[in-house]
Amino acid sequence: MSREFDSAFSSFEHASFLDMKPLTIAVQTAACFCCAVAVYLVHARYSYDLRGLSIGALGAAVSLCCAIWSRTFTQLWLSGLAMIISQSYLLRILIDATPNPAFFIMPVALTVTLSIAGIFSKTWHFLIATALTWLILGRGNFAWSGIEEENVLVVLTTLSGILFGWIISVMLCALRRKNFLVKKELFNLANRDYLTGIDNRRRFMSRMDQIVKGLSMREAFFLMIDIDNFKRINDTAGHDVGDKVIVEVAATIAELTREHYCGRLGGEEFGVLLLDVSQESVPLMLTGMLGAVRAHSIPGSPISISIGGTVMRSGESVSAITQRADQALYQAKRAGKDCFFLD
Repeated sequence: MSREFDSAFSSFEHASFLDMKPLTIAVQTAACFCCAVAVYLVHARYSYDLRGLSIGALGAAVSLCCAIWSRTFTQLWLSGLAMIISQSYLLRILIDATPNPAFFIMPVALTVTLSIAGIFSKTWHFLIATALTWLILGRGNFAWSGIEEENVLVVLTTLSGILFGWIISVMLCALRRKNFLVKKELFNLANRDYLTGIDNRRRFMSRMDQIVKGLSMREAFFLMIDIDNFKRINDTAGHDVGDKVIVEVAATIAELTREHYCGRLGGEEFGVLLLDVSQESVPLMLTGMLGAVRAHSIPGSPISISIGGTVMRSGESVSAITQRADQALYQAKRAGKDCFFLD
């Protein structure tokens, strides 16, 4: 086919990137603000490792910039992971500066765990980030006591927080995937021909309009293709066979023009946009297309197409181009069908 989907629907990963980037940037910005407030509160009362704090703050700032400038899903999630490491390190320095660090570990780690549950579109990404958060914040600082029941409570609280964050992450990932599939289906319904799977008329003409406006020095051709004697095929073999013929012809055209664009204009008529091709190569391409379609057949009736083509010129209207191609197609029909005519 000419193209499977718009770039927004090329893959779940890319769709996740487009959806997650604003959220990730917002969460990272909020986290930077919260860390700045924490630094202000601690600075007024306690002394801390200024060098370590500066490293953590620099890491957080660089991570936020990377998220803003990210262009791929991998870049985005790695920037989020870097932010979590940097801010966990910064918070650990601030916590260590207080008289009772163990008091802050649990609430801070749980807050971070639940806050980051929504910024990862894969659950294992969340689990890695959570493990690093608890490792950086909690190593050597858990408030273990001589009372077994209190230690059990610490473990249960920790595991409950991680489990709750993991559940949130799983649910959000499932909702994003479902949302992606729904959008993908709606896109197909709006832009794909229900029978052949190639672009429908609306989508094809929209592409054509965009290409005409951006032609400039590019060389392009518009082809109008019609299945010969299609009414007779429908009348003699039935509409089911007629639909099969349309599907086979569409598949052949799509295969031969996969580097270009094709679409079904309606009924047994198709359109093709050939981009960056020379005038010398077009007749050879069309001859191959006629032969490829001719190789298909149904009992009692051969299958063939007629093709009318014209050069697309910058500044022209789509209507003017289609009219010329339609006239060229008419000339091909008059010449006996199963041939092409270039205006």
